[in-house]
Amino acid sequence: MPARVCGSMRTGIAERRAAPVRRPLTARDMRFAVACTVVLTLLAHAYRFLNAGFGLDAMLIAEQVDIETQISLGRFMQPLYWLVRGYITAPPVIGLFATAFLAGAVLIVLALTGIRSRLGIALTCGVLAVNETLCVSYASYLPWVDVYMLSLLLCVLAVFVQTRLRCGFLLSPLLYCVALGLYQSYLQAAAALVMLMLLARALSGERPGALLVEGLGHAGAMLAGLLLYALVYRLAIALYGTSVSTEYNTVAEVGHYTLSAIPGLLKKTYWGPIRYFFAPEDATFFPPALNVLLAVLALGALIGLAHKLPLASKGLIVLILVLLPFGMNFVTFISKGIVHMLMNYAYFFFYVLCILLAERAGETLCVRPAVLRAATPVLLTGVLGVSILTANTLYMKRDLELQSTLSVMTRVLERLEEEEGYVPGETPVVILGYLPASSMAMIRPGFEDISEFQGMRSTYADAYDRSHAWYLQTLLGYRVNLLDWEVCVAYSEDSITQDIPRFPDRDCVQIIDGITFVRL
Repeated sequence: MPARVCGSMRTGIAERRAAPVRRPLTARDMRFAVACTVVLTLLAHAYRFLNAGFGLDAMLIAEQVDIETQISLGRFMQPLYWLVRGYITAPPVIGLFATAFLAGAVLIVLALTGIRSRLGIALTCGVLAVNETLCVSYASYLPWVDVYMLSLLLCVLAVFVQTRLRCGFLLSPLLYCVALGLYQSYLQAAAALVMLMLLARALSGERPGALLVEGLGHAGAMLAGLLLYALVYRLAIALYGTSVSTEYNTVAEVGHYTLSAIPGLLKKTYWGPIRYFFAPEDATFFPPALNVLLAVLALGALIGLAHKLPLASKGLIVLILVLLPFGMNFVTFISKGIVHMLMNYAYFFFYVLCILLAERAGETLCVRPAVLRAATPVLLTGVLGVSILTANTLYMKRDLELQSTLSVMTRVLERLEEEEGYVPGETPVVILGYLPASSMAMIRPGFEDISEFQGMRSTYADAYDRSHAWYLQTLLGYRVNLLDWEVCVAYSEDSITQDIPRFPDRDCVQIIDGITFVRL
């Protein structure tokens, strides 16, 4: 065979290896992905689906009492969604809806990133179904987990629609608006997905100029969605007759930036994901060394994949990687620096990036030895294993907290009823303080490691002063004429209550001026 023909054949093979054609996501792939999502979700979260375990904000069992609050927080679509799902926080129902929404989101992520191997699909399902944000959400914020997953689904669907439909740019801002009306932080997941999608296509040899323009189009659609959301939110506030909440973690913080604060906000936003993975300030499920190894492997795969690409493509890839941490966390900038684990779901697209690069490297590069080629899947399997074990430990702690609270509150109510002059359901009651601040609170032996996670420090389910009514009336079904939270806070600072001792002192319940005071 002539050398010129052999050379052309070798060149063709090299080109195919450098820019593999991604086959469409087949029905078989989709069934496998849904099955993996369901199985891994059950391994990690079935305990939470099949037990009460109500605690912290998850003490809000009947959500119809919270409609005005959610609208004032900017989540005006939640009450409409509850009309479909129901207002009662039933763990199996929430688990079913959340898993269905998550499965849909996973399929879109797979379709747009080009991950097609069986192992890659399984790991992608795993890191999106079992991560710290979702585990903490199930443990402490159960009433809203399906809302979060629906917001995620709508955000990634907006990316899919704009990418695959000719007039999708007209529909995507509407999808973003609805998603923001459910919960605002999952817009970051859309940004992360856009960046990974463009990165994957840049590695396949698509023109960098066209990809850059497409990326700007997605950014414009997100901005349009934010503007539409702001307009609809004002209408919702006016129609419902409420006002914008000024509490922590609300849309009231958005806007009116001072020039001096912007550099600090940019730094905090940019370094948030990097600090979380590589130098965490708080407890996380897994050691930072694991993430460092994954990052090194991903970087090595990226260098191997990109070294033969044109300079412009390399430049676009570098730009995407530089912007990725900000894209994963830009809601922190919008909200003027508010950081909460519920806002961090987009961080875990870092693992999707590792899967994407490992799969591409395995297809296009002669990676030897086999141990090196399998390193990323092995490390990610370890991440999933630790996350599944930790998730079940979180849910077990919540279960124990609920039992402990029943024991303590039964004794408190007994003392309340023994107080002379107290009439159940009629005598006004003011509860001062809350159980985690009582002399009986402690760190459970054996659960010290998870006590540092978001909302997991408390010994008791009735974890703060606003949850007393939820626990006594909704969960216990106890008739008590509990005064409003604001009144209780005012009395806690009043001189007439300062001498009331804390539970379990025998005098922790006292009637003063016709009001029964209980100091926890």
